[in-house]
Amino acid sequence: MDGLLFLGLIVLAVVLVLTWRRTTETMDKINQDVGLLSQRIDYLRRLIEKGEAGTGATQDRKPPAPPMPGMTVSPPPGVHPGAMPARSDSPVTPPFPPPMPPPLPVRDRPPVPYPAQVPDDFMKIEISDADQQEAAGRTQAIVDSVSTILRKMFNWLLVNEEFRPKGVTAEYAIATTWLLRVGILGLVGAASYFLRWSIEQNLIGPEARVGLCMLAGAAMIVAGLRMPGNKYSIMGQGFIGGGLLILYFSGYAAGPLYHIFGPQLSTPVAFALMICVTVAAGTIAVRTDSLLTAVIGLAGGFATPVLIRTAHPNLPVFYSYMLLLVVGMLAVSRSRQWRILNYLGFMATYVLFYASKTVYTIVDFPVAMAFLSAFFVMHSAIVYMHNVSRGNRSTVLEVLHLVANAVLFSWFGYWLIKDAYGGRYPAVMSIGLAAFYIAHVLFFLRRRLDDRKLLTTLIALAALFVTWTMPLLFEKESLTISLALLALAFLWIGRRIGSSFVVDLAYLIYLVVFVKLVGLDLMDNFGRHGGEQAPIAEYWRQMLTRLVRFGISIASVAVGFVLLRDDEAARPDDHTVSKENDLPHDLDRSMVRSAFFWFAALFAFLFAQLEISAMFTYWKPMRMPALTLVWCVAAGYFLWLYARGTVKSGVLLGAAIAFCSIAILKLFSFDLASWNFSERFVYGGEYAPVHVWARLVDFWALFLLCSVGWFTLHSRRAGKGASGFFGYAALLLLFAYSTFELNTFLSIRKPEMQAAGISMLWALFAIGFIGSGIWKNSSALRYLGLALFSLVVMKVIFVDLRHIQTIYKVVACMAVGLLLLAGAFAYIRAERKFHPGSGDRHDHDGIGDRASPDGVPADEP
Repeated sequence: MDGLLFLGLIVLAVVLVLTWRRTTETMDKINQDVGLLSQRIDYLRRLIEKGEAGTGATQDRKPPAPPMPGMTVSPPPGVHPGAMPARSDSPVTPPFPPPMPPPLPVRDRPPVPYPAQVPDDFMKIEISDADQQEAAGRTQAIVDSVSTILRKMFNWLLVNEEFRPKGVTAEYAIATTWLLRVGILGLVGAASYFLRWSIEQNLIGPEARVGLCMLAGAAMIVAGLRMPGNKYSIMGQGFIGGGLLILYFSGYAAGPLYHIFGPQLSTPVAFALMICVTVAAGTIAVRTDSLLTAVIGLAGGFATPVLIRTAHPNLPVFYSYMLLLVVGMLAVSRSRQWRILNYLGFMATYVLFYASKTVYTIVDFPVAMAFLSAFFVMHSAIVYMHNVSRGNRSTVLEVLHLVANAVLFSWFGYWLIKDAYGGRYPAVMSIGLAAFYIAHVLFFLRRRLDDRKLLTTLIALAALFVTWTMPLLFEKESLTISLALLALAFLWIGRRIGSSFVVDLAYLIYLVVFVKLVGLDLMDNFGRHGGEQAPIAEYWRQMLTRLVRFGISIASVAVGFVLLRDDEAARPDDHTVSKENDLPHDLDRSMVRSAFFWFAALFAFLFAQLEISAMFTYWKPMRMPALTLVWCVAAGYFLWLYARGTVKSGVLLGAAIAFCSIAILKLFSFDLASWNFSERFVYGGEYAPVHVWARLVDFWALFLLCSVGWFTLHSRRAGKGASGFFGYAALLLLFAYSTFELNTFLSIRKPEMQAAGISMLWALFAIGFIGSGIWKNSSALRYLGLALFSLVVMKVIFVDLRHIQTIYKVVACMAVGLLLLAGAFAYIRAERKFHPGSGDRHDHDGIGDRASPDGVPADEP
């Protein structure tokens, strides 16, 4: 279980790194494109301005066009007609400019100058410093790099600010910060040592000591708040922090140290005082924008339960106090993005929860699990609360924070649930986590928030916990089915919402399914059988289980292939996930679809091979023929796909030839050996009908496959060479089966006719080859028939006539002679085909098309 969780985290980490890298590269490219586009716009604007200036300088002024009859001139806007002065004979200056002449017709307008050719230095325009600063500002606003954030955090530790103040040296900034911090700690130490000295000298009572410390702390806080801003703000923050520390110490002294309010009330009152100090620290930190104050308040708040302990721990009160602190952090995070505060609070929460295990019992499970869930929800909200409320994008630091929160919660929750209930109950937690992140994804999509890293992380976490649910909820045997169905669901959802990231997650889960099926499940089901054979009833039960397990997994891959085959892309408006929030899809869909197809096909063949082999161990004579049938079905399937033409790929034809070739090699290498085939071309053992039928099925299954292959491909121009392979393979199988089977039959039933019978059989094949070669116009078949005739004649003369009786010699010679005459008659009958100039018309496969008496193929006009 731990290994699976660790593996999932590794995969998620890799995905996050790749996501960050791709996002960075994409944003850099976008920034470059935007900068280049702005350069082009500036260049065009300058060209237009220069053109307008040149036009105004060179254009000759023309006299205004005469007014048209009945045309009136309207005054400019803003001038009432009644306000126009009366016309007089004396020249006066008009109160408004004369009206502009009417616009020129389009044909009289001068053409706007436009550069005939773009200059060579168009792409090399220098950018001003102001433009560079503006572009850098836009880039920083889009991508807030992790290095910048970490540098800000480091600067705060050094100089109490994210950036070093302008106009001061590093020495001044560091010196003032750390001298102040150490000085405040010195004042706090002085107060503590004063209390200790007063105790030793017995000067004042406990109540006075605590009261003086509270007054000193309050005075330091008031002094810090009254410090003037800007120049002395850092000193004011130091006084406020020191005052808060003294108040925390005073609360501790009033409670566990002196029990000022009595044995029963001192601890609750001190607890309440520290809560008030913590709330005051958070309020002051937000009002004064002081991270130092917030860190001190947080540290004091989480240190309070460590300092104030009771004789009888109360976990509900302890967890309630921690939840109050976390809620305060959430309130602060809405208005301030203080990552150091968030990280410190996150670590302190889970450290104190882990420390509570020392007093935890099974009875406390409901309380512990409820508060642990509340801590998880609060810290998840802290991660993205500020960015979502302000519209900012998340960085890798937020992603890591979100993942760490999920990991720690699932780790603690898993052991709490397992210790309390055991078994499969942790799956309830993983389902709840998956639902939690899925709800966030839906909310994210509904709000149309533009934050790719956050959306990707939420989807990845939802997928991780859904995947983790499978091994928790189901048995080991059902894990593969669960993962296969989960991968199919992710693939369907990813295509429905248009998310490449979800589709890539589906591919990743499918890869796990592939490895598990081949590397583990096949070995567990077929590779670890003992020496004893299980009863047939037990085998049928196991086979049904395997069919369900492997069948559903293969069906999931097949349905995934069908989904990927649908290349009809959805419109961008139909996508729920926008491109800005998604990852670029780099995988070629056709390549992935091919991987799905070949895995489903080859794994189904492998499973069928192993299952048929196990099944026919209960009927061994038919075991090898049954395996041959599996090879023939696979080769026939690939041949059928190729013949359909839907997939125009020579790989399918190559797969069909490969499977057929391996099946033929298997037949002659393993199947014949299983029938005790000897060098005399005779099957050993008992000549029983079951063995005869087994050999018939074995040979004729391959013969029919090769025959179908030849008939399918011989008329296709693209499959000429392959059709020759199937055709000659079919002839070889028919010749071998007839020879072996007849030789075995005659050796048992008629030994004296064994040699002569084989000779007559070969002579029949020879005449068949010659006749087919003449009919199909194939010289290769005719030469093969002539060669076989020659072999038959030599066999009859030198082998057959030496060991058989006279009557059988007569029969053999007559049969061979008649067959030879038949061959000669066939040549004479087709004399016209062998005239000079007629030529042989044959295909590339050597088995020609059927020809007419004139030597022209019958299918040609």
